[in-house]
Amino acid sequence: MGEKHPSTASSLNVLAFIYHTIGNYQKAEPLYRRALKIRKDTLGPNHLDVARTQTNLALLNNHLKRFDEAELLYKRALTSVEKNLGLFHSDVAIILENLSLLYKDTNRRQLSKQLQERVLKIRSIQKKKNRTNY
Repeated sequence: MGEKHPSTASSLNVLAFIYHTIGNYQKAEPLYRRALKIRKDTLGPNHLDVARTQTNLALLNNHLKRFDEAELLYKRALTSVEKNLGLFHSDVAIILENLSLLYKDTNRRQLSKQLQERVLKIRSIQKKKNRTNY
């Protein structure tokens, strides 16, 4: 495999997530950044794995109160996920909800509310879909 293989990026992302979860942000951040670079270089900027790492890094930046970078990462991830999975996928709702919370934390309540309404619409659609899959 090697240092620039997508599997290496997956391992880095998981390790970063563990550090992130236990609050060791200093160890998590460089691992997320390495994973993101490898994934972009090997999979392309619009791959879902790139979006997942962008979302994780956005969450970390949000915890560190680096709201501008977090917002940018959320938006990039959102664009990729919408293109790959559609506008009404549950992964879109997750990113929108995180971005909505960022807007709330930065006193952009109207934007936060708009995104929450979109989240509710997606969840409603997903709920109806799940009911018809029996």
